[in-house]
Amino acid sequence: MNIERTIEFILQCQARAEVRMDRFEARMAKMEARFDKEIAAINRLSRQGGRILAQTQRQLKELAAAHQATERTLRALLDSMRKSNGRRSVRRTPRRLQPQDVKPGVGEDYVAGDAPAQLARQEHGHVGDLSRIHVAAQGRALGHDL
Repeated sequence: MNIERTIEFILQCQARAEVRMDRFEARMAKMEARFDKEIAAINRLSRQGGRILAQTQRQLKELAAAHQATERTLRALLDSMRKSNGRRSVRRTPRRLQPQDVKPGVGEDYVAGDAPAQLARQEHGHVGDLSRIHVAAQGRALGHDL
């Protein structure tokens, strides 16, 4: 057996193993750097998720409080409707407006566009009483556009 060849073979194997080990260590360093970045990103996401969760919980509490207030108001409204007019029940659907429910405005004192009639009725109905106009006649006061 040739000792020199054996030593040379062992040295070549050791050199190849060291090259492979150097490559492995370089790959491990890259992987560690990537994992460190990923862990930092996960930590940021976790903190952000915690903040969002806390904010959502606050909003849900506010929404629940608003819901309770609305429910109390609705119950009070329903109770007042039940008590009104001596009736004990509440209509679940609004009643449609029927022709017999509509009352004409003829002969009414205060209807839209009746400002001149109100002016004539003030004080003694004299022309001098027009200086105290409080109701605008059709969007005008003393002939001036507003």
